Amino acid sequence: MLDIRRGGLGIPGAVIGGALAMWLYLRKKKMSFAVWA
Repeated sequence: MLDIRRGGLGIPGAVIGGALAMWLYLRKKKMSFAVWA
């Protein structure tokens, strides 16, 4: 189990945050996320 209090979500959080930021950027530019993924 991930221990959040000890930074257990550091890497997964960065991956999810990066994917979310990319999705929002591509949505704003009206581009397909599937093309970039």
